[in-house]
Amino acid sequence: MKAGGRSRSRTEAARPKIQPVVPGKLGSAQTASRPIRRDEGDLVVGGPVGVSPDLWGRVTAVEYAVVGGYRGIAVLNFDIFDDPDYTNLVGYDHVEIRTVGEETTYRLNSKFTKGRYVPRDYRVYTLNNSVTGRSIQEFSDSGREEISPGVFRDSEYSSRWDTPGFGQPTTFVGQFKQDGLEYNTSGTTYPDGRFEMVWVNAAGYTIRWESNPDLTGSFRIENINDALCPATGSYDAEGKGILTFADGTTAEFDLYNSSFWR
Repeated sequence: MKAGGRSRSRTEAARPKIQPVVPGKLGSAQTASRPIRRDEGDLVVGGPVGVSPDLWGRVTAVEYAVVGGYRGIAVLNFDIFDDPDYTNLVGYDHVEIRTVGEETTYRLNSKFTKGRYVPRDYRVYTLNNSVTGRSIQEFSDSGREEISPGVFRDSEYSSRWDTPGFGQPTTFVGQFKQDGLEYNTSGTTYPDGRFEMVWVNAAGYTIRWESNPDLTGSFRIENINDALCPATGSYDAEGKGILTFADGTTAEFDLYNSSFWR
């Protein structure tokens, strides 16, 4: 079952650190001698913007807005190059932040079309209502990652979290694919700390999981093609528990030890 799990140990290290733009108070004017940080000065179309140590950005669109007394970025689009002379275009980054009344939306699309990070398509969308507490968070990331020198794998991940208002349960769905492996999740988190989730993978396993506010929990593993299923497990606040298989045999497990899910 661990085959459906995702390791982040090398994934992030192999990808560029493109930080999202957030609104904020701006300071000194832009200098032409260096890319400026996104929390200082004024960006201009055609001007440089910092991306990462091995990537350079050139602004293609920018817009500012005053929200809550602070002037910040509302739109920032820039092309991405992998050379400081801006001759080799490898991708782009588009950001839009809009506040209308009590609602703020954030959109990010970062895509690489050539170079060492290709292919990659990274998208984020959020909506927050400061009065009602309504909140939506959507995220997707697809592309290729280097897991060891010269060894790559394709992966695709998406999720959506939806909260209708302050004090309301949050529902979520997610999908993950990697090298032909796939699993889907859905569930609900509650304000009192309870958690419910259903996890289904392409190998035919379904896990129905419940977690309590005191960090104890239980789950049921189903697979009509596995003679040891259905299996049930429960665990204490430290994540240690007993797994009972369909034939009555049992095994101890540690929920927080990744080898348990292999």
